[in-house]
Amino acid sequence: MEKEAKDKLVRKVDDYSKNKKMVKLYSKYSRSELERNTLIHEAEVRGINQGKVEIAKKLLDDGMNIEEIKDITSLDVKVIEDLKK
Repeated sequence: MEKEAKDKLVRKVDDYSKNKKMVKLYSKYSRSELERNTLIHEAEVRGINQGKVEIAKKLLDDGMNIEEIKDITSLDVKVIEDLKK
């Protein structure tokens, strides 16, 4: 980035940081983005765990033992045992 463009950017950021309305708006936006990203991450984790459960069910149906399923899926033994019921 050229020096002139950098200086212009620094001035803009400085101006915005002195504007309470802009700071409040940015904080609100940042908080909203954080919440959105958290929800997305939680959904991804739930999806991954659901996939592991589905794999564990199939492996149980195929007669694989619980310890091997635990090693493959990283699921807790109790979770796998509950799937047998």
